[in-house]
Amino acid sequence: MSTRTVRIDIPIYEKEKMITLGSDIRDRHTALGAASPLNNSIIDMTAFAAIHQLAKDKRTEGLDAHSFGQAAIQAADLALGIGALQTIDTPSTVYYYTGRIRSQLLLAYQGVEEEAS
Repeated sequence: MSTRTVRIDIPIYEKEKMITLGSDIRDRHTALGAASPLNNSIIDMTAFAAIHQLAKDKRTEGLDAHSFGQAAIQAADLALGIGALQTIDTPSTVYYYTGRIRSQLLLAYQGVEEEAS
């Protein structure tokens, strides 16, 4: 049996795509309801939803008031987990949660990874 390579990228340098990915994760989790593989896992989806919403709101706030919005953009970057010195291991960021969600889904869909999308 041959092995398959499944790649799930996290667009850490594309802010809008990262926010969209977070929205897609939240929407899919909500749509699956009790059947979501993220229920009863190590992922705190309430915390993920809160930090994702903060990043989304601050990004929108910053873009709406660009000349005054640099602080808001920086706050959004920190919430996303893409600020200076932040990595996938920086807790309580969208990047952190997205990485753990990816790992959880790869475990939940092991052998049928295509269903994770």
